[in-house]
Amino acid sequence: MASSLQSVRRLGTRILPKNSSPLEKHVMKRSFSRGVSLCRAARLITSDNHVHSPCEPMLVPRVSLGQHLMGCLEKYKDLEALVDIPTERRMSFSQLRDAVIRVTSALNKLGIKKGEVVSLCSLNCLEYVVLCVAVLNVGAVVSPINPASTPEDIARQMKICGAVAMVSGPQFIPMVNAGLSNNTNVKTKIVLGSSDGWLPFSSLMEDDGQAFSQPQDVDPEKDLAFLPYSSGTTGFPKSVMLTHANVLTNLIQFAQVFPPEAGVDRVLGYLPFFHAYGLNGKILYTLNGGTSLTIIPKFDENFLQTMHKEKITILHLVPPVCVYMIKNPSIKKHGLPFVKRVVSAAASLTKDTILEFEKVTGLTELGQGYGLTETSPVVTFDAPPTNYGSTGQLVFDTTIKVIDLKTGECLSAGQDGEICVKGPQVMAGYYGNPAATADALRGGWFHTGDVGHYDEEGYLYITDRVKELIKYKAQQVAPAELEGLLLTHPWVQDAAVIGVPDPEAGELPRAYVVIKPGATSDVTPEAVTSFVNGKVASYKKLRGGVHFIKQIPKSPSGKILKRELRESRS
Repeated sequence: MASSLQSVRRLGTRILPKNSSPLEKHVMKRSFSRGVSLCRAARLITSDNHVHSPCEPMLVPRVSLGQHLMGCLEKYKDLEALVDIPTERRMSFSQLRDAVIRVTSALNKLGIKKGEVVSLCSLNCLEYVVLCVAVLNVGAVVSPINPASTPEDIARQMKICGAVAMVSGPQFIPMVNAGLSNNTNVKTKIVLGSSDGWLPFSSLMEDDGQAFSQPQDVDPEKDLAFLPYSSGTTGFPKSVMLTHANVLTNLIQFAQVFPPEAGVDRVLGYLPFFHAYGLNGKILYTLNGGTSLTIIPKFDENFLQTMHKEKITILHLVPPVCVYMIKNPSIKKHGLPFVKRVVSAAASLTKDTILEFEKVTGLTELGQGYGLTETSPVVTFDAPPTNYGSTGQLVFDTTIKVIDLKTGECLSAGQDGEICVKGPQVMAGYYGNPAATADALRGGWFHTGDVGHYDEEGYLYITDRVKELIKYKAQQVAPAELEGLLLTHPWVQDAAVIGVPDPEAGELPRAYVVIKPGATSDVTPEAVTSFVNGKVASYKKLRGGVHFIKQIPKSPSGKILKRELRESRS
């Protein structure tokens, strides 16, 4: 060890020539960082093959998330907080605080109480941010819904969470109304605009603020802040219980490894706010750090134009957007002059993709992160300089183990198995689903369903998914849901759905179908594709097509052998 330390010291004191290229400086920084990592690897990986974080623990205030965020709004009151591109509205932290106070007061007057659930179905907008903080202030629980959901999705999710209030964008009212047609729990309906029978959000903003209060009896360790949805292999959504402590801890964990610079950094909010990455990684990250959040409803062709106009400094990516940027000729022409740091998550980027991104953009420090809705969401982060292919090391107070898929034995470095996580950001469980909770949380560990390994320095690598979820443009598609729908077709005898690689979307859902004997000539792959696509949300469509086969490969127990389908796909 002494010789290793001496080597690190020599490396640390090496002086690069003044005319060294950015690449030479980057490689030296990477080498120095990895040299230090080797020296502390012994204490990161224990004898029982548990991997710990290299980060020093930080103090997490024992307060509600609403209290913490209101403190941030006061702390950064003179700085710009939000920029809403479609409406050209700008709001300082002080103005945002005033808006939150008015809406919190209005929610109190409407009778929204501690512990009740408020569902929110909307594209990204300024009001989304105001509502999230206001709902947390009254001690209620925010349950975000994907606006691409079908009425059946809405009905199912509302039944799970038992929401008493629904907030919706005006363009989604017909879909939401259809989903609420048999719902008797929802007493309050608020629209971010106007619609018959719905209370306009503007009336909440006009409240006098006199009924503003924050619940004093919130237990951060037990009371819920968010109920987002995470699909499982059964095809039915599970409502993830995230406590105030879960989310606040993860905010501080992420800020430690990817620290924002208050009043300087500017973040582009194009990732959907209903997703954990957009909700916690964009809204709460910027409020917590005193940075400006520029909001666009969703990713579109104006993405790069908005980045230039608003001088975005921190770029959050998902793989499809990374690929889009690599292929966009305007990147080479105009560059990204204001961007200082880049992080990518939601799915892993290959080394080749990262290298191509660096070549095209000139940005050499892209850090990948790994997390799940169930972990609030961040588990690991690869702080620059980039460790190609890895999602980085653990955030503070977090431990992982990798277990053999058959025996459950803890594996050592370099061996692939299921990744299990332990830490204060791990969910409390699945709401109203004790069986799924017991299956996911075993012996104090959250079993992620993801397959991967760690190296000798504690860096994590994701290689596959146990859960078989398909990730289309960072959105999760449950194969079993599509398989169940296929089986409702009168001429479908059996079906299996897998994800096939796509350079832009990540994965495309593809179905393999066994047709019943005697089917008519109009039962074609195209007809079956249309049958499914007409019944599901846009991101769930069978863009990978339908392939007719004679038999679905299965194990003796009846489990579909999807690996065989992947190996034989054409």
